[in-house]
Amino acid sequence: MFNISFVDEPILRNDELVALGRIEGPSLRENFWAPVEYWGKNQYEMQWRDAIQTALAGRPSAIITAMRDPRYARFINWWPIYPVKDHFRLQNQMLLLESIGSHFNEQDLYVNVPPYTNLNSDGELLSEWEISKPLILDFLNSL
Repeated sequence: MFNISFVDEPILRNDELVALGRIEGPSLRENFWAPVEYWGKNQYEMQWRDAIQTALAGRPSAIITAMRDPRYARFINWWPIYPVKDHFRLQNQMLLLESIGSHFNEQDLYVNVPPYTNLNSDGELLSEWEISKPLILDFLNSL
């Protein structure tokens, strides 16, 4: 099974309106707080669908789980999806907006997905999860 969804209605947390979400897959179950003032829940869900469709087309993409107004935000939380043969690799990452300067374009989100690597800058293995194509398709068809 693979799934990403909101599990509760938005609440005020640390002076920010957020909704609790969850991403699940084989050996993966992570909760996240998605700010819902800049993007609402529907916009996240549309972006998740687009990310899955882009990955199924064979291009790297990313599921965004925390999007704030990029004019003021320092980072975006996302899960890059890398197509690899008959499966996909997911990594939980933070996109530091200062590292890409003025190159962030909300209309072309995936241009900033880094090339695939399973090693960090110190040469250590990154945490990543493998999701089969049938599980991704099942999720897409459930939307």
